[in-house]
Amino acid sequence: ISPPTSGGQILIADFSEDTYIRWGSLDINQLTKKQIRQQIVFTVAGRNLGDTRVIPIRFYVHQLGDNPKIENILAFVGTAPMLNNLRLKVLRNGVNIFSTINYLEIPIGQNLKSENTGFNDAISSNDYFQLEIVQGDSFAADLTLHIRFVSEV
Repeated sequence: ISPPTSGGQILIADFSEDTYIRWGSLDINQLTKKQIRQQIVFTVAGRNLGDTRVIPIRFYVHQLGDNPKIENILAFVGTAPMLNNLRLKVLRNGVNIFSTINYLEIPIGQNLKSENTGFNDAISSNDYFQLEIVQGDSFAADLTLHIRFVSEV
């Protein structure tokens, strides 16, 4: 068997029967990668949102595919802030990822804030993430923050 003279060919060997070898076309459309989505979730239960501080727990990213990036950051409180807008930072390896406005803000009277722009979306294996309360509110309660990221496999 001689190899083809043009590109886009692969060698197919089927050893389930007598040795059978042939040249077949490589369809690049069948090799497209699939996106997988993962998330890191921080929770702060109760009315512990009045203090400004870095939450000491770290969440590590341990496995990623190709072209990883942070897609979205979503924050939700069970009880909305009443005195101050609740301002949160997300730290990657100790450094704030927000750039345009350097925090995520849940306004007074609201429970939800979602951002998909205004932050550095780079993410690598073994990065660690932390949550920082930049401006607290003593009425706000039960915070959940999701860092959603995507990569290809």
